[in-house]
Amino acid sequence: MVQQAINAGFGDRVSPDGGEVPERAEIKEKSRRSTYRRGEIPDSALRLFIAADLQKQSIPYVIRGWSARATSWLIDWGYLRGDTAATVVWDLLAELMSTPIDGMLIHLTFVDSGFRPSKTDTLPLNRVYEFCRRFPRRVRPSKDRAGRCACR
Repeated sequence: MVQQAINAGFGDRVSPDGGEVPERAEIKEKSRRSTYRRGEIPDSALRLFIAADLQKQSIPYVIRGWSARATSWLIDWGYLRGDTAATVVWDLLAELMSTPIDGMLIHLTFVDSGFRPSKTDTLPLNRVYEFCRRFPRRVRPSKDRAGRCACR
C-alpha cells in the first residue's frame, strides 16, 4: 500500500524490499511504451472495449484496445454529460459504441451496475439494465465482487 502511494500518488520510485531503485532513464528505456495518438489504434490491437462508469450527472468512459496476452492500450476517454435517469445520455453512449474508431468497431461495452446501491433512487440503475437489454450482444452490466463498479 505504501509502495503504491509513493509510486502512483507521488510519482517517485520505491523498492518493495527497501533496496536500490533503478534510475528514471533506465525505467524509461526499458518501458514498453509505444507511440500512438489518442483515437489511433495500434496495429496489434484486435478488439475495442468500452468501460463506462455510472454517475448521477454523467457517464465517464474509457475505450481500450486489447490484443494477445492481455496487452492493452488506452485509445480514448471522456464524459458523456447528462442526467443518467433521462434517456438522452444513454443515446450518446449508444452513438459512442456504434461509431468506429480508426476503422474498428467497439466489440463490447461494460456499464457500471453498482451505482448507488444503498440509495432509494434506482432510476439510473434501471436505465443500465434497459440499455443492456437494448443491445444484448454488445453491452454487459458490470460490478466487482464487493458490488462496486468493476469497469474503472
